[in-house]
Amino acid sequence: MAGIFVLLALSWLLLHFFRRTGLTVLGYVPIAKRFLQFLIGFFFAGAICLLIQVCHEAWQKAHWMVVPNATLKSVLYSFYWSFRSVLTEELLFRGALLYVLLQTIGSRKALALTAIAFGVYHWFSYGVFGNPFAMLIVFVSTGLMGWVWAYSYYKTASMALGIGLHLGWNFVYNLLSKGPLGDVWLKAQEGTQIDGWFSLVDFLMPILLVPLLSYWMVKFFFSDKALWYHLHLLR
Repeated sequence: MAGIFVLLALSWLLLHFFRRTGLTVLGYVPIAKRFLQFLIGFFFAGAICLLIQVCHEAWQKAHWMVVPNATLKSVLYSFYWSFRSVLTEELLFRGALLYVLLQTIGSRKALALTAIAFGVYHWFSYGVFGNPFAMLIVFVSTGLMGWVWAYSYYKTASMALGIGLHLGWNFVYNLLSKGPLGDVWLKAQEGTQIDGWFSLVDFLMPILLVPLLSYWMVKFFFSDKALWYHLHLLR
């Protein structure tokens, strides 16, 4: 967690010297409204992740089993680990730096630049640098999601929704023993190979469907005409 405090300190310095403002532009107040945005993003992305993984295993004719050594402690640690990694990435790519870019070069360039940086970053965090096909897939999938999460900051003037979307996906992915933590809670046993059109759909769903659905949710659910805005609940 020390790294997060360092990032917060660097964020304050960046905002103070370049825009003469403070950390409040990250959008953590009012707390109740931002927490609601976080929850919406968390459950929305978590549900999408669960749906995609259930479809994948159903098409493979596999079935789920509880990891034998799964405990509440392992689940809680998975949440802590996911939250720490998500907050680190959000502060790096969609925090103070994104705010400064939005104020200086405009929304289109700022969102594109942070998305590109996020995609390139994952070449190294995923260890795929040097493998052209894997680099392309990782760049497109993480770059698109990075753009959507940056767009959520642009639409809501807060990191809360983006953190919720990011954490919801990562946490559920880890719970299903798909992430870097290995076996956490549920695990799908090996099934048959997916053939035909299902294989293409299975391949494209996490790459294109997730960012498209997330973009749709942010754009329309958090639009100025949305009921939530008229009720002054979310912004």
